[in-house]
Amino acid sequence: MPKPDAQAIAARLILLSELQSHTRNYLEKPTPQEAENIHQERLANLSKHGLWNYATSAERELLETPPLTLGFESAQDAFFSSNAQAIFAWCLGMMDGLPPFDSAITDDDAPYSEEFYDHIPSPHQFEYVAHNCKLRLEREIEGARNEAELWHWRSRTLELQRSKPVAKNPNRSAFFQERVQEATESCIFDGMFVGIDGDFPAFGKPYSLLDDDEWRKIRIITEQRHKALNWVCGLAPENNYDATPTDT
Repeated sequence: MPKPDAQAIAARLILLSELQSHTRNYLEKPTPQEAENIHQERLANLSKHGLWNYATSAERELLETPPLTLGFESAQDAFFSSNAQAIFAWCLGMMDGLPPFDSAITDDDAPYSEEFYDHIPSPHQFEYVAHNCKLRLEREIEGARNEAELWHWRSRTLELQRSKPVAKNPNRSAFFQERVQEATESCIFDGMFVGIDGDFPAFGKPYSLLDDDEWRKIRIITEQRHKALNWVCGLAPENNYDATPTDT
């Protein structure tokens, strides 16, 4: 199956931005008439500039829903998609790099955050971006995908390590710890990062010592990046973004 091209990636970058703006109206609480005017203008722009055809069925349903009837969960999901947007901007060469996995692109002090916000295109810029941006080398994108998959694996491994069947079983606990150490040593050898106490580094400490809030944040960042890169690498059935697998 052909991988998404620069045009499809640019469309996905803009669509996620439009979804964020659409759901943000739920939080900003404009008047019903203002909300409807903004809503209809957004739909018209997406159609006019050829972006509607790139939206998934779930995205179309969300975009067609009046903003004031949306719930907090929709707004939150759209906000977190910034981490996927950063991937698409990076793939298109609009950003020089990406923040570490324990730093969301929306963090005020995140590396490349300002660069990211300076380069989010609007619907009327779609054609220009699609024809003027060039994708990074395939090996760069594949390398980033492998890294995201590895960090996602670490997140899921921590979930297993903290589950009762493993935590209460010394043999199983030791087994997973050995796998983590092996993966860490491999990453150190490849120059991916500098480990801490035989584990992935996150928030200045070993991954295994993350508290619940830290783990939730890095898990969301990792999942979003992994999904975005898997899609860019052509792993989604029929290039359907919503159906992109994130197996580890």
